[in-house]
Amino acid sequence: MNWRNQVITEDNVQKLAERISIIAVKTKAVHSNGQLDHLYKGLLFDIYRKDDPDRIYSDGYDVVQMIVCFLWENRGRNLSDHYGKKKKGKDCTILYACYNEIDRYLSRYRTTLYTTVSIEDNREKVEEIEYIPTENDYTEYDKIVSKMNLKQGEQDTLGCYMAGMTYLQIARFLEVNASTIWRRRISLQKKYRQIMK
Repeated sequence: MNWRNQVITEDNVQKLAERISIIAVKTKAVHSNGQLDHLYKGLLFDIYRKDDPDRIYSDGYDVVQMIVCFLWENRGRNLSDHYGKKKKGKDCTILYACYNEIDRYLSRYRTTLYTTVSIEDNREKVEEIEYIPTENDYTEYDKIVSKMNLKQGEQDTLGCYMAGMTYLQIARFLEVNASTIWRRRISLQKKYRQIMK
């Protein structure tokens, strides 16, 4: 029996998810100029060593877990059953929908690789300056910040800006998208202008 026509059951959902994930990640890794190789190797290693009770799974196994959840929602159906329509109106099977989910996940993953930068890798060399301790009074600044009524995310972002971090460094540090940091910065500027009128 062709595995693409199997019924999704409680017993085979993980094996099907692993098989689909290996095929999809391998295909994407071949076309990624080496960016997804570590993900594919980690996935293979995780699958072949999954019976080890002390095994810590790599990022690659996240794909399998995502597809297990997707298949679990469709248990009792065949992989070749109709799932919906593609963009151009053609029929879409459950198997194709799985590949599509993995493709979207890996595209986001690659975008994250492109847009995140390690803080340690991009530190500028700073001349050593003799540290002269001074007592500063920050009560005026604290009053302004308290009047701004900042949300927690805005407070975190402001703290990072005050520490001298860039957009990408803040995004990586706070584990959010760079566009989120940009929106928070705009919000901070608006609130500051309202207070200073």
